Amino acid sequence: MDLKAFFGHLKAINIPLYFLAIIIGLMGYVLSAIRWYIFTKAYKLNLTIFQANKYVFVSLFLGLILPSGAGVDLVRFIYAQKNNMEKRAEVLSSIFVDRLIGVIALACLALLGAYVGVERIRRVATELIWIILILIGFFIFMLTPLFEKIIISMFGNIKKFRIGERVQKLLNSFSLYKEKKSLVFLSFFISILMQFFFGSCAFIISKALGFDLNPMEVILVTSAINFITMLPLSFSGIGIREGGFIFFLSDKIGIEGAVALSILYYFSGIFAFSPFGIFVLISEPVKFSLKKEQL
Repeated sequence: MDLKAFFGHLKAINIPLYFLAIIIGLMGYVLSAIRWYIFTKAYKLNLTIFQANKYVFVSLFLGLILPSGAGVDLVRFIYAQKNNMEKRAEVLSSIFVDRLIGVIALACLALLGAYVGVERIRRVATELIWIILILIGFFIFMLTPLFEKIIISMFGNIKKFRIGERVQKLLNSFSLYKEKKSLVFLSFFISILMQFFFGSCAFIISKALGFDLNPMEVILVTSAINFITMLPLSFSGIGIREGGFIFFLSDKIGIEGAVALSILYYFSGIFAFSPFGIFVLISEPVKFSLKKEQL
């Protein structure tokens, strides 16, 4: 990479446009909290929409030093279960399905890019189709009696730490989605809208850097990149994200431009959620230990 060209891109950034991108990205994170809040209300959990936003922001902040996806969800669970000790299975279920629906929406948006002319996405269209089918198939299978029977046979008789009992509660919590299918479709719609905010954030950053890109292409490419960075392969998706932007956009804006866009997109998220995350962490420190009676 030509470092001089790379730093040239960073120096030339339009600051007001970049600030606008941060605000738009922030709206995406708020929608993420709303999507999760909808699931928590379906379970009648003791959680307000304000708390849902707090826990999402602090989990994103701590996610900067934790593996992508998995680490963020762990922090959410630790915070949310404090006021829902008798419904921790429901808390876990809400987080799990919230994440699963989000991943399915991301994969669908990424696949859409293969059919609107994004050539680089077309190269991996077959893989995306298989991923979507597997995810949807797993979600449907998770709601069947066979899935419950398999899981119970594996873990149902484990007495230590009441694992068998907890697994049964978790499986029972999934039954909610059989009764409230509209909830799943609503969360899917919110996920799509959320990714349009994140994609728009990336597009505005590209404009701030002086690049002339197709907005729909950037939105769909950003969805594909967000999809791969959700996999717990690196801390906060660092390296994976840059590779994604290089793969999808370097033919249009060069490697230096793709890396500059990637880094500025990454920091736009940090600037959006860190102030709130730090405030929550100071006022309500996360505790990873569990009391004996909780076990």
